[in-house]
Amino acid sequence: MTPEQKNRFLQKLGNDVSEKLWDLLIMHLVGVEDKISTSHSEDPAIRNRLLSILDKAVVDIQAGINHYNQLQYWRFLILACNHILRYDPKRKDLKDLKKSVIEAYTASDPDESFMIPLDYQINEVRITYDTSYMVTSLIGKLINLGEWAKALYCVHTVHLIEPDNPNLEAWDTEIRKHLPKAEPGEISFEEPKGMLLLLDANVALSKIQRDVEGYKITPLEAFNTEKLGNNNKFGITPTIAAEVEEHLKYELAYHKKQIEKNNLRFDYRTIEKTLNKRCIDMIAKYGVKAEAKQADIERIKGFYRKYILVLETITLEKVEKKNISKKLRKLSQRECFLPEEGDMKLLAEAINLQKTGHNVGIITKDKDFVEFAKPLFEEFGVKIYS
Repeated sequence: MTPEQKNRFLQKLGNDVSEKLWDLLIMHLVGVEDKISTSHSEDPAIRNRLLSILDKAVVDIQAGINHYNQLQYWRFLILACNHILRYDPKRKDLKDLKKSVIEAYTASDPDESFMIPLDYQINEVRITYDTSYMVTSLIGKLINLGEWAKALYCVHTVHLIEPDNPNLEAWDTEIRKHLPKAEPGEISFEEPKGMLLLLDANVALSKIQRDVEGYKITPLEAFNTEKLGNNNKFGITPTIAAEVEEHLKYELAYHKKQIEKNNLRFDYRTIEKTLNKRCIDMIAKYGVKAEAKQADIERIKGFYRKYILVLETITLEKVEKKNISKKLRKLSQRECFLPEEGDMKLLAEAINLQKTGHNVGIITKDKDFVEFAKPLFEEFGVKIYS
């Protein structure tokens, strides 16, 4: 582009910003690097004018965010920040702003580390549906560093958004050459006796989320624990207690909306009171004290890293029938295909209890446990019952 054409282009962007036409601005910014180079050979006046326009966009988008438009405006905000960072990658203020948006989106605790964690990158894609950073920079960097599991994780993210990306097959082939191909094998345990059997969150919730006075609660797959209870003790660890309480809040909010929306003749307060009482009673009856030590969690991560390709298959099976946004959400909850944090904490708590003299098992149908029953027992002494 000639200098005159560049100035007219910048005028167009400036008009978008002054009129707060954010959709149009994002559309006009597609391919902006082909018009105004990111290299320092670009005319400084042109470059600075572009950055000034985008900085104003960031300020104005932030000022316009409210409860009703926040998801759409977060997308505009991150994309505007990303364009500035391509020209000025040292802007820590913008990196911090992006992290704060992603924390708000995921309702997560702030991450104080200098580098942006990989789950933040996935959540950014969830907001923007823009994989350009992964395609142009991140995957190549991870491959060069030999971070094969992280690279595969990013390739799957790109595949969800850009299944026609021409680099996918080459990346995938190269990455798989370097990943371990260990298989977990199979094992069958005798019927448990005299054991402390820890319930996973879904098993515990299946005991709570039963119908209330004719109102149908969405059922979870139940596990028949009655027979096992004759010869064993059940346990609910602090991690599972917290997960159950949090999930129950979500379920109650959902059912409250359903009752009000469809004008159903059920007393929501009775449903809420009944389910909360079941939850409180179960945790009081089966609650056990256990600690999820960070050292044990690191051991668990090391254990599972030997089985990345198996975990990849499990993850893909779990998200197969979900829409793209839910697939991305599931990916963001798993660090490079490793089990979710709650599962690893439960296993760490089981290891902690095992060290204090208990004979410990976990009752679960989760494939992150069930598929690895043999090596989990060999490595940590914890038995998996499904």
